[in-house]
Amino acid sequence: MIDVIVGKEPSLVKSKVQSIIKEYENQYGVFDVSHFDTRDKGFVFDHVLESALTVSLFGDKKAVVLNTHDELIKEVETALSTLMSQSMFDVSLIVIFEKKPLVKSVIGKAIAKHARVHQIKDMDVGQLSLLMKQEIERLDFKMSNAAMVELLDRVGNDVARLYQELNKLSLVGEPIEQEQVRQLVAKNIDEDIFAISNALLEKKIGKAFSVYQNLLAQKVDPLALLGLIGSSIRKIYQISALYEQGVSNKGIADRLSLSEKQVYYLVKNQMRPSFGLLSLLNQLAQIDQDVKQGKIDRFVAFELFMLEAMI
Repeated sequence: MIDVIVGKEPSLVKSKVQSIIKEYENQYGVFDVSHFDTRDKGFVFDHVLESALTVSLFGDKKAVVLNTHDELIKEVETALSTLMSQSMFDVSLIVIFEKKPLVKSVIGKAIAKHARVHQIKDMDVGQLSLLMKQEIERLDFKMSNAAMVELLDRVGNDVARLYQELNKLSLVGEPIEQEQVRQLVAKNIDEDIFAISNALLEKKIGKAFSVYQNLLAQKVDPLALLGLIGSSIRKIYQISALYEQGVSNKGIADRLSLSEKQVYYLVKNQMRPSFGLLSLLNQLAQIDQDVKQGKIDRFVAFELFMLEAMI
């Protein structure tokens, strides 16, 4: 029994894990559940193998839950694929991925052959609004409609963060208005990174510097910004290069573990050819090196990069 869950939102993933275990318990009786996470200190895959393959002396049924993360999946890919191919009696293996592995990858082939796949979809605005109103009622405090719209704009699809921010706002002790949300809840940095990357590529200097000031107000260090924007532009470069090679939107999405909707938007709004994006990435790498060697102030370096990117 092998189940693969694809999703990033912790509360939704946790709910799906519980649902799968309950499904099996209704059929086979109570399961002994073990949890592993590739980010845990001291994690080694051998512990997962031992838990999954060791026969229980008392005939207890087991569920082994493994939470993986994109940056660490390569380290366990081969071993996990091998484990999936083995017959495991009285054991349910539940593996969580942030993104669905490529179909042609080693782990992707193992999933297609041996596992049920459960795709966790992000909540839409309507579902998030309903969830927020229910939580506000449970916490017993008042919040204006404008404040609720502002809060959703700042937390995005992050349900766990929505709960955290609502708990924080409930402690204010008075009805929450839009301005209080602006003061107490930081914006979703991912949206700002996407916005500043687009502004740079579209050569909109005013927009780029406006977003930059917002990020500084959130205490985001310019050196960290270099890395975040580099990652964003690198993804756009990969899409641009593949598109120029004639790869379809679906093919690009499969190769880069993106949704076709994301690829469609970026291809449709392609602002620069791949060689121009590669030049920006090289500039970022050089600036990052100069800052770390103390050759230039990190604030000055980032602002110069923004100006040079728009030439």
